Amino acid sequence: KIISAVFVFMSCVAFSQEIVNSLPIELNKTSQIFQTVDETKNELTLFIADKLKTTAIRLDSKMNIIDSLSTEKLDKAQNKIIGNITQSNKTTLFLASANPKKILSQSFNFNDRTLVNKTFDLDINDEVYLEKFSVNNSFIILYLVKKTNDFRLYVFDSAGNQEVKNISTNELKFYHRSNLYDTFADDFLPFEAAF
Repeated sequence: KIISAVFVFMSCVAFSQEIVNSLPIELNKTSQIFQTVDETKNELTLFIADKLKTTAIRLDSKMNIIDSLSTEKLDKAQNKIIGNITQSNKTTLFLASANPKKILSQSFNFNDRTLVNKTFDLDINDEVYLEKFSVNNSFIILYLVKKTNDFRLYVFDSAGNQEVKNISTNELKFYHRSNLYDTFADDFLPFEAAF
């Protein structure tokens, strides 16, 4: 019994944890956290978005707070972070609601401590969402136009501009299907959904 008690005590001591650092951040059930890392400066930026505001907190390599910025949301429905663009000390977040026809961009510039909020209304009619991604300092949302061979890209840059680009695949032949949309609409495996 004594040996068992010693092992239990030692296991409690061995698995205990010590708090090294903590951040005074209040989160609620609807908060969403997104992070960006600047490996050249060894800095981390946490973005905390809830229904009312978005807060950016810059941390150094020892998790000490360097700086923070906060902004109210223009539209409370846009509460899901869907992507970002990061250039030096400026990060632009893109937020959307369940209906992605309206996109909110929030730019946080830590150099001059400015915040810019901008809303984009996407003209999505007969399109099916495929993917969203960031590349070459642009955030892109990719759609497939229904019953066609066309991709539609909604491209956002770090300056706050939005451009619509169409990519046609009319010169490609799709065997057993009349167009690209019908090819994507087919289920490839029994457990995979097409869209």
